[in-house]
Amino acid sequence: MTGDALALAKAYFTEGRLPDLPDGHFIGGKIVANSDSAYLESHDPGNGRVFARFAAGKSEDVARAVEAAEKGLAVWRATAPGARCRILNRAAEVIRTRSDDLSVPETTDSGKTLAEARSDVAGCARLFEYYAGLADKLEGRSIPLGAGLTSWTEREPVGITAQIIPWNYPTSTFASGVAPALAAGCAVVAKPAETTPFTALVLAQWLHEAGVPDGVVNVVTGLGPDAGAPLPAMSARPFVWRDQSTRDKSPSTIIGLAASRCRLVVTRNPALGVKRALRALMPIFGPMRSRYGTNRYQHITKTRK
Repeated sequence: MTGDALALAKAYFTEGRLPDLPDGHFIGGKIVANSDSAYLESHDPGNGRVFARFAAGKSEDVARAVEAAEKGLAVWRATAPGARCRILNRAAEVIRTRSDDLSVPETTDSGKTLAEARSDVAGCARLFEYYAGLADKLEGRSIPLGAGLTSWTEREPVGITAQIIPWNYPTSTFASGVAPALAAGCAVVAKPAETTPFTALVLAQWLHEAGVPDGVVNVVTGLGPDAGAPLPAMSARPFVWRDQSTRDKSPSTIIGLAASRCRLVVTRNPALGVKRALRALMPIFGPMRSRYGTNRYQHITKTRK
């Protein structure tokens, strides 16, 4: 997609879809077809209509993503920290330059207002810029043990990070997990929520365009039990998990049981908001702006951590 928000919105309202949204997984530096012909539909929460489809990933697709991440990790961890810094800064610039190409799909997919989606995208660019500055500053320590003795520590990439991306802030949470992982020299396999899959796919493509090597960032779309739960058994090396689910009963329940070899970091907070509000009430409540926000149907905000 290229063009400003007005042109993209016009194309959407005319054709009922957004052009050039990927409908496969992002594995090994490119969009690849699903392992079978299964697809899921994505609905515009503002009107309930289908506007795109995306791949319904299975364990075979997860296996391909993990294999690609293993290969990408070998290259990325050997990349000089200064080079990682420059690549992440380029990624931030790509996101800023093409912000409407991400903001409009975010609005259509999640139900955010365009203003809020643009704010999230701006914050996403800033996160990559921030962690770019960290890439060459992950320093070890020199430990004084006395005359004739030398001791020091150094920090190394831990490996592949598996990231579960929630539906409420898909752009922001993708960046807040992926950017520091890349700065540290780690590879990524991300599974976005099935209700908001597209921003993760687009961002993975842009990261590759900015210079992130093949296989370092991989995105598998689909349902949690099919595309998320198989991850722990797929790699010879331990994973570091980042799960930002917004629900008490979430994919992390299934994944956590299987992740005996993983460090599982779960951020699951009480939340304030409404998903899929009753459309019958929209003529009354739609015009209202309140502390609950202006989003339609699909929005949730943390109240404490």
